Amino acid sequence: MEASSPGLPPSPPPPLGLAIASLVLGILAFVLSFLVVGSLLGLIGLALGIAHLAKKRRPAAMAYCGIIFSMLGLVAGLLFAGLY
Repeated sequence: MEASSPGLPPSPPPPLGLAIASLVLGILAFVLSFLVVGSLLGLIGLALGIAHLAKKRRPAAMAYCGIIFSMLGLVAGLLFAGLY
């Protein structure tokens, strides 16, 4: 049997909702960058990633990846929009 510690309760996992949303939208922005909607998704993903980092939440790696993918999708979407 496992003994439970009578001390402090276990700490809850850190909130990662904004970072996950930023990463998902960044990936979608990159994949859909040939459509104009990729730029819009990139803007939203970029804002969510920055919001996660502004609240000084850790871990931040997912937010950084979301920001990078969002920026790539935003730039690629703008380039494709220029080609149309």
